[in-house]
Amino acid sequence: MNEAVNEAWNGREHPVVALLLFLEARGRSRAQIDRMQAAMGLPVTPLDNLTLVAVSAAAPMTVGDVASRLSVDLPRASRQIARLHRMGLVVREPDPRDRRSIRIRPTPEGEAARTRWRGVWLSDYVKAVGDWPADDIASFGAHLQALQASLMRQPGFTSPIFDAPAATPSPAADPRSPIDRFQDVVAGFVQWAATTVTSPHYIRTILARAESPVPRLATTVLREIAARGPIDITDLAHALNLDGSVASRQCTELATHRLVQRHQHPQDGRRSVLTATFAGERLLSAIDLAQSEPVHAALRTWDAETLNECLTYVARFLKNLTR
Repeated sequence: MNEAVNEAWNGREHPVVALLLFLEARGRSRAQIDRMQAAMGLPVTPLDNLTLVAVSAAAPMTVGDVASRLSVDLPRASRQIARLHRMGLVVREPDPRDRRSIRIRPTPEGEAARTRWRGVWLSDYVKAVGDWPADDIASFGAHLQALQASLMRQPGFTSPIFDAPAATPSPAADPRSPIDRFQDVVAGFVQWAATTVTSPHYIRTILARAESPVPRLATTVLREIAARGPIDITDLAHALNLDGSVASRQCTELATHRLVQRHQHPQDGRRSVLTATFAGERLLSAIDLAQSEPVHAALRTWDAETLNECLTYVARFLKNLTR
């Protein structure tokens, strides 16, 4: 019965998969990046924010620690730290145990900027349950914590930055309102999930499972072409908030691997439009499967009633977020 409930939701339509994809897309959207930069008052990128979150979670850290937590090499970690340092978000100080090494910690300005941004994005998720009955909010919060704990036991979702969520105190031990308790739960879930699904390690893992011959940005372009094609480069670049030259390079790479095909524009013979090929559609299906497999595995041991209730809550939550 559990399998019937779990498998009834397929691919990207599975509420948990859909929520993770929503968080991934939102974290990379131009609108959300603009909101983040406005809240933090600096030209930070998603990777800058992820690095700051990682440093804040276990400061002080060495460059090696940062590289390990971000699953990147030392040069890339060094560049990220240098960016944050130039913006005044972290400080570099000598390690008292080894003067050849440095330790990184967030500055008060870095913590303040991170806190401001947290308040902005967290309000979106709290508003999504704002009109729910108190019992539903409390129940969903408990399901969300259990869901996070189950997902974090899967290899694709292990996090070098965040620990598994602690058990929620009983209402008697925590006299706050259900919405206040939920705020802590959803903050932990969203911060873990959003940083996990946008991390270099997760992206590499998914693309490797799908045997993708192209990198993440190209697969994002491919998905847009598959959804909206036939589409020309100008419209494609606009839809994805990409520079035209960047979109063109990605399309060239996709065409090289025969994942997209160019056709003459029906109204303008000087222009071309793009459609996804069968191979392109097959790659997207493989990516969808790679993303959904660990979710199904994480939920396989849940009893049918609990699972169905959890998925119903997640679907309802996501609907409110996207309306």
